Amino acid sequence: MPRFAGSFWRRPIAPRVALAFACAGITLVCGCGNASSSSAPEKPHHKVAESPPAPTLQEPVTSASLAEISGSAADDIWVVGELGTTLHYDGTTWSLVPSGVTTNLLGVWTGGASDAWAVGEGEIVLRWDGTSWSPALSPSAGVLIGVWGSSAEDVWAVGIDGGAAFVSRWNGNEWQYSGLDGEPSFWDVWGTGPNDVWAVGSAGPDSGHIFRYDGTALNRMAFDGPPLRSIAGTGPDDVWVVTQAGPMHHWNGTMWEVPPAAAVTGTLFDVWANGPNDVWACGTDGQMSHWDGAAWTSFPLDTTETLEGLWGTAADNVWAVGGKGTILHFDGSGWASALARVP
Repeated sequence: MPRFAGSFWRRPIAPRVALAFACAGITLVCGCGNASSSSAPEKPHHKVAESPPAPTLQEPVTSASLAEISGSAADDIWVVGELGTTLHYDGTTWSLVPSGVTTNLLGVWTGGASDAWAVGEGEIVLRWDGTSWSPALSPSAGVLIGVWGSSAEDVWAVGIDGGAAFVSRWNGNEWQYSGLDGEPSFWDVWGTGPNDVWAVGSAGPDSGHIFRYDGTALNRMAFDGPPLRSIAGTGPDDVWVVTQAGPMHHWNGTMWEVPPAAAVTGTLFDVWANGPNDVWACGTDGQMSHWDGAAWTSFPLDTTETLEGLWGTAADNVWAVGGKGTILHFDGSGWASALARVP
C-alpha cells in the first residue's frame, strides 16, 4: 500500500482476453495490441484562454506539500495537498479553502466554477459545488490517486485497492468499478472525451502500463518502458507520459516513441501540454523540462523542492506546485515564485 511522506506519488495481462466486470459496466480488455479510439475526441484535456495579467506576489498560503493542480479557467484553479489542503486561485489571489478533512489529497479535477473533484488517501472523494467542499460517494476502499472528467456526469478515478490497480467511472449516479488483479497501480487518468480515456501506472517494479477506454472497453496498449506517473496531451494523436527514472514517451497516433530529451534524474511527476510544440514536465529536486516540438530541454529553477503538479491555460500562463507550499508561475519568459517568500 503506498504511503504519503511529504513528497507525493502521482502516479499488459497475457494473451488477449476480455474480462467483463458485471457490477462495473466497464469491459477490460488485456492484450498487447495498440488501442485506438473509435470516435473523435469530444473535449480537450486543457482549456486554452487568453493570457491573464501576471499574478501578484503574495505571502505564502500554506507550508503543506502540494500534490496536484487543475483549473477550468485562468481565474478558477484548484490545488490539493497533504492534510486535506485545498487552495483556490481567483485570477488574483491564492486562498486557503477548508476541505473538511485532514486526509492527504492526491488528485484534483476542475470541471467548472461550481464543479470540482478531489481524491486522496482513505477512500476520500470530495466535491466542490461552488460554495464548499463536501464528501462524495467513494468508488473504492483504497487510495485514490488520479481523477479526470469530461463532464459532471462522466468522471474517472484511479488508484490502488488491496495492492492492485483499479479504475472507476462516475456516471452521475454511481461509480462503476473495475479492478486489475496482478497489476500493482494506476497513478493518473486523462482523456480527450467520454469515449477516449487513458490510465497509466505500474505493471511491476521496473515496468509501466497504459490502458485506453474507447467507449466500450478498457484496452491495454503495447508499452515497453518504466513505471508511469502522469499523462496529458492535446488530442488522441498527441499524448505524453512521464516516467519514474526514465525518459518522456510520446504517442503519435500509431506508436509510442521516445523523442530527444535531456537526462532525467529521479522521477517526473506531472506533464501538461498546451500544444504539439509546447509541453512541460516537472519532478524531483525542482526538475522542469520543456518540449518545443524538436527536443526536451531542462529549464533551471530557483528551487530544489519536488514539483508535483502542472497546469495552465496558455503558453504564458502555466503553474507548478510542490513541496512546502511551493507555487511557481511561468509568464512566457521565465518561471518565478508566486509567493513573496518560501515558508
